[in-house]
Amino acid sequence: ITLVKSMPYMMRFLGFVGTIAMLLVGGGIFTHHFHWSFIPIEPLQNITLGLGVGFIVCLIIPMVKKLKASF
Repeated sequence: ITLVKSMPYMMRFLGFVGTIAMLLVGGGIFTHHFHWSFIPIEPLQNITLGLGVGFIVCLIIPMVKKLKASF
């Protein structure tokens, strides 16, 4: 019963940890592919780059959808 009651909290925690992991992996792909090094601490650099690229993509997608809808 305790396990069942704790599942919503566990799922929320896994969602948070999974999001952080995806940002780290995405930023790591850009860092290693383009050989960028602007922050000496690699995980901090990866998450910064992951957030930056993710933010840019979130800005571009609505513009592309709006442009596509106008044709």
